[in-house]
Amino acid sequence: MLSSETTEKLKLLASELCAREGCYLYAIDVHGAAKHRVVRIFVDCDAAPVTVDQCANISQALSLRLDVEDLVPGGAYELEVSSPGLERVLREPLHFAKSIGNKVKLVLCAPLPGAEKYGVSMAGILKSTNEDSIFLQIKEVEIEIPYEHIKRAQTVFDFDEGKGARQR
Repeated sequence: MLSSETTEKLKLLASELCAREGCYLYAIDVHGAAKHRVVRIFVDCDAAPVTVDQCANISQALSLRLDVEDLVPGGAYELEVSSPGLERVLREPLHFAKSIGNKVKLVLCAPLPGAEKYGVSMAGILKSTNEDSIFLQIKEVEIEIPYEHIKRAQTVFDFDEGKGARQR
């Protein structure tokens, strides 16, 4: 794992390189240990889907900068740069805000007070967000879910029906 200081430097550097390509940094994941570490950079665009060329350009520039600055300590690692995909993980309020109108699947930390019948796992249409919560429509019911109650979230794409997450 990277220290919080190193992670912040990596975010700043990746954000700068994404902006040059007309994209923005969506998320960073660092996995593995010792001989097999992977640094994953997820990028997205507002106007159009992320292209392979954009990912390649960001990857090349970031790889060079990371090596020159020795920003990822501990030896060898793999760098991957890609879009977050159709069924993207939602972690930050911005991720939820950009997914309004999409079908999302949630796992909560515990059942919501007053909405226990839905349990800790649910799916519905993301109707809106604010600084503290999301609003999920399940059938005819709209439920307010504070961010702090969300353990995991992702958009859902139903390939059979062609519904769910909008294609970008």
